Amino acid sequence: MKQVTPQARYAVDFDQYIVLSTSLSVFLWQVLYAGVINFYVGYVVVLVNSALLLARGTLVVHRFHAYFLGCLALFSVLAAIVTHNPVRAMIAQILGVSTFSIYHYSVLHGTKYSLLKVMKIYSGWATLTAVWGYPLWLYHKAHGETLYRFCSWFAEPSHYVYATLPAASFALLRWHSEKKLEYSSIPLLFSYVLADSSTAYLGVGITVLLMADFRSIKRVLMAVTFCAVAAYGAYSLSSNLQLRVNDTLSTEIKTETSDALSQAARTENPDFGANATTFALVTNGYVAWRAFLTSPLFGSGLGTHTYSYDKYSTEIVSPTFILWGLNRDDANSLVLRLMSETGMVGLLAVLFLIIYFGRIPAHLPTIIRNAILPYFALRLIRFGAYFSLENFFFIMIYGLNFLQNRARARALPSSDRE
Repeated sequence: MKQVTPQARYAVDFDQYIVLSTSLSVFLWQVLYAGVINFYVGYVVVLVNSALLLARGTLVVHRFHAYFLGCLALFSVLAAIVTHNPVRAMIAQILGVSTFSIYHYSVLHGTKYSLLKVMKIYSGWATLTAVWGYPLWLYHKAHGETLYRFCSWFAEPSHYVYATLPAASFALLRWHSEKKLEYSSIPLLFSYVLADSSTAYLGVGITVLLMADFRSIKRVLMAVTFCAVAAYGAYSLSSNLQLRVNDTLSTEIKTETSDALSQAARTENPDFGANATTFALVTNGYVAWRAFLTSPLFGSGLGTHTYSYDKYSTEIVSPTFILWGLNRDDANSLVLRLMSETGMVGLLAVLFLIIYFGRIPAHLPTIIRNAILPYFALRLIRFGAYFSLENFFFIMIYGLNFLQNRARARALPSSDRE
């Protein structure tokens, strides 16, 4: 009988390590260094693993990927020059986008695991993150912090939602298709109630809409009705949600064309509602629109929204106002940041890529695509960072899911495609 040596018994499976650590890095948002670019714990994982992949010769760049990065850099340089913004502003953005996109493509394209298995591994980490958050939530509540909302080890509930939403959507979609809810997903799903976040409510609502069979008008109407009733219920029961919705709907943007006599007072105390979320949305929306009008085709170049903010935000709010500069770097929304920095070309390119890689043949499962689409919707609306730890992980899963499904469809006999 062949004996198994201790070295062989406990041999490290590199592919298993790389997938486990990569999916874990999605949740490691703890800041190690705060500066021009915040450096997170997850960045260490990505950089170390990139070096390991490079040493093994498995850090790869697809030629179309390289073309895309080259065009992105070229257009950003030209846009920055035309709008008289510093070209150096784009260097960090291009490096970040290149590093994260190449790394995640290399990991997910080269792994032996299926994308479905990768999603399950990621979902396991998401559940662990949720479970970790319950003692923290209880601790804060026990110490009289009545306004504290569930966010696990993240700085705020919205960040928790961005990292975990595809896992929550994945669990709900599997529940819908397989008629069975896995008990391990319950802590994650219930944590969204405790997070009391408009981001979470919207993400779950979009997921429910995607459950509808769009070939059946009856089922679509049922899904829409359910979401409308749920949204009204959440609004009625959550004072936090009421505050954000009411402030956003009642906001009046005051521009430099306002009455000159009252403009100074208005910028010192802008009527942007009582919460920071509304303030960030309104100010960055105004700045993005002004920057877009200056260069509507190609924008002002990657990384230049900060300069546009300094230039245009003073038209509606004073720099002495306590919230001035909120989300100045990421524009509070990917749509707003793309509008500001890449113009119409960037907005249309992102829309095209989401639609193109979202096409799944009718006879093949859509669960992975539909689990990530709500995340894309929220990122476009609310969070403008290009290479946050989770972003390219989900982008690459979304794109590779399309490519793999297309390959399967082409391999099937024509009779099986019906």
